[in-house]
Amino acid sequence: MASFKAHISFGVLTAVVLSVSAFSLAWAPIEVTPLIFFLTIIGSMLPDIDSDTGKPVKILFFVLAIISIFATFSYLRIDEKINQDLILMSLGAGFFVYFIVGYVFMKITRHRGIFHSIPMAFIMGLLTITAFSKYHFSTASLQIMGGVDSSRILVPLNIR
Repeated sequence: MASFKAHISFGVLTAVVLSVSAFSLAWAPIEVTPLIFFLTIIGSMLPDIDSDTGKPVKILFFVLAIISIFATFSYLRIDEKINQDLILMSLGAGFFVYFIVGYVFMKITRHRGIFHSIPMAFIMGLLTITAFSKYHFSTASLQIMGGVDSSRILVPLNIR
């Protein structure tokens, strides 16, 4: 069974190889390679995201809480003034995501469940492609970031 350290080590190794390969083979411009690197490392942690006591779930919900604080702050900020209500609502959104959403996520998932499957890898790849498609990346860059290579469609062989 792989530990968090093994997942991260393999993720960093894979991220380096993928980033360098993507740039060297002209699949992705130099500006996209750091994004490919970090997305690969995040992807290496995803199989253990459903472990209630693991580091990936804590890291995930901490990052989501920070993102929700900034998103709420920027969404609710109407003018240049920053007031106490805006700060409290933004912090409340962060605490809600970290504690409430994180708790619900831990209650409805079990370790070695759906997140350890090939279909979830495809779903996460498609979500990545969808999220970054509006930023005008090339098709090859989106496929590398999503982990999907649509140029090679595997056809099952009928071997008897």
